[in-house]
Amino acid sequence: MAELSFIGIDVSKSTLDVHILPQGKHMQVTNDNAGLTRLTAILTKQTTGLCVFEATGHYSRDLHNALSAAKLPVSCVNPRQASFYIKSITPSHKTDKSDAAALAHMAKNMDLPETLPPTALEQALQEFVNTKLDFTAQKTAAKNRLQSLISPLLIKQTRLLIVQLESNIAQIDTEIEALIKADSTLRKKAAILETIPGIGKASAFAILALMPEIGTLNEKQVASLLGVAPIARDSGTFKGKRYCRGGRGTLRSLLYLPTLTATRSNKILHEFYIRLRKNGKSHKTALIASMRKLIIYANSLVKNDDKWDYSLDS
Repeated sequence: MAELSFIGIDVSKSTLDVHILPQGKHMQVTNDNAGLTRLTAILTKQTTGLCVFEATGHYSRDLHNALSAAKLPVSCVNPRQASFYIKSITPSHKTDKSDAAALAHMAKNMDLPETLPPTALEQALQEFVNTKLDFTAQKTAAKNRLQSLISPLLIKQTRLLIVQLESNIAQIDTEIEALIKADSTLRKKAAILETIPGIGKASAFAILALMPEIGTLNEKQVASLLGVAPIARDSGTFKGKRYCRGGRGTLRSLLYLPTLTATRSNKILHEFYIRLRKNGKSHKTALIASMRKLIIYANSLVKNDDKWDYSLDS
């Protein structure tokens, strides 16, 4: 039986550093179609146990698609998790070559789940939502700048920019809604999410775009993925303060206002929030806990193909 090979790939904008275990072979290819074709041709000639690389946005997107298309087992790992492992392997220095070697050891020694690349629809939705966020941030900056401008020319240009950005955002919203309505599964999920008090159309669409796994996870997984699962800091008799970190910060930011609304309009979350505040929890802590409860409810309803029970709010 052929010996399994474990592949670590360090991704950068222009190159891919590749390390193959147990051969200890290192190679570098360009991060483009030619380089990916060469890489997959080499890896498909051996029995590959797992290919591991860090999630680096669009720099790793084509790599993920190419490896999956070649039927190679792939695990796209969280950069924080990879960083901790790399430091444990090579604590004193860091190069692209050493990172690739550490990722290969990670592939061999850790029980990592295989990761499917996002579908074309998921990629399109994520791209639209992220671009909308960029345009929204630009619009906010332009409005703030407008308050301090004196030059008539700059005032005119800034107002035109705001109008253009608002038009762009409206067009993106229309396209996002069209994409979701055209897909029966997403359309059904969106309808379920919109029944939850506090979650409107825009929030539902953001959840579907930035957390396509919604409805397939358990409570701990969905809370951890959003980054609202408290992390313990205990050692011996010391009991540290719990805190949240990691997760999908963009979606977490987008759910801030919906959660705030839900703590006022959603009876269950309102009572939950008030109880935490009466128990001495800060506003921020109570709000994050409410967000955790909100995303767990959303995940459960989508998983069970159910809708919010409005009798609970009476």
